[in-house]
Amino acid sequence: MKFLESGPLNLLSNTITKMFGLALAGVTGFSIAPLILTVYLAVIGSVTSLLLILYVLWLKFFYNEQLKPGWAFLSIGSLLMSSFALTSLATIALYLCRLENLLSNSNW
Repeated sequence: MKFLESGPLNLLSNTITKMFGLALAGVTGFSIAPLILTVYLAVIGSVTSLLLILYVLWLKFFYNEQLKPGWAFLSIGSLLMSSFALTSLATIALYLCRLENLLSNSNW
């Protein structure tokens, strides 16, 4: 069994894992573009959540007979909480961008 642990397949998977980790560190480590992308995705997600909340309310008021009891409440609650989470994530990303810009312009 020791051959299987140190065989060529294990070395290959270990190398690929390291390469993907290095590529991810290279993309995210030297720019604020992923943080800005997070802000855009959060805005898109929040707008989508608000539109879905309006749709659920429309279904609740006009097609109430076809809905299961509690479905609208649970849908609106989960959409609202995901919207708040995305917005707070975007706020943290904007602060990190501002901090990175502040530190890159100073003479440390």
